[in-house]
Amino acid sequence: MNRIMQHSYVDSFRTGACDFTYRSQLPGLETSVDALRQWYSGLDSDLEAAVAALSDDDLATRQIDRGGWSVSPQMQLHVYNEALLIFYGKVSVYLKAMGRERPKQWRDWIA
Repeated sequence: MNRIMQHSYVDSFRTGACDFTYRSQLPGLETSVDALRQWYSGLDSDLEAAVAALSDDDLATRQIDRGGWSVSPQMQLHVYNEALLIFYGKVSVYLKAMGRERPKQWRDWIA
């Protein structure tokens, strides 16, 4: 999933709005796999923290604005999961076309 989308979904649980205009200013993300790996790892931690911080009241009443329509945090998480599945499906096709194996974790998760 591209960085803008991933950041937007993660940030939406903190801010209550899904904003796809984010642009990272961190150096090296365009040229370093290690920098990108660290950035995504940080986003994973941020997502866990943001979802864990939601109270029962937030889960029952809060809405996340998706630019003209709103969804509950549970539905936002479901939409995010679907976006990830679409992304991994696309990458799987590209890997197959390149003659490369999908990582074992993907095979176990998607199979």
